Amino acid sequence: MSERILALIRHNRDGLLYRGGASQPPLVLAVDGHFDALEPRWNLEGLGWKGKVCGSARESAPCVPREQLSQACTLHWTGTRKPWQNSGLMKRFWTPWSA
Repeated sequence: MSERILALIRHNRDGLLYRGGASQPPLVLAVDGHFDALEPRWNLEGLGWKGKVCGSARESAPCVPREQLSQACTLHWTGTRKPWQNSGLMKRFWTPWSA
């Protein structure tokens, strides 16, 4: 798998396969659909762009449902506002784990 990913990165030096996305695009291309989906609790995403915690997933504003947050195994700050930045969101969930 590592060799396949490295080959994709080398092949993309001109940016024709993918642009941006850091390390994720070559990984997605390398697995080519051969993966098992995990329950959302294993990768609770959106903490870097959803500005608040809400009571349920049915609320209209972008938010992280409280129940999902309490059951999450991994917190993922997708979006641009990472908790270690001045403009970061959901910092209170990051601070206990920061070094």
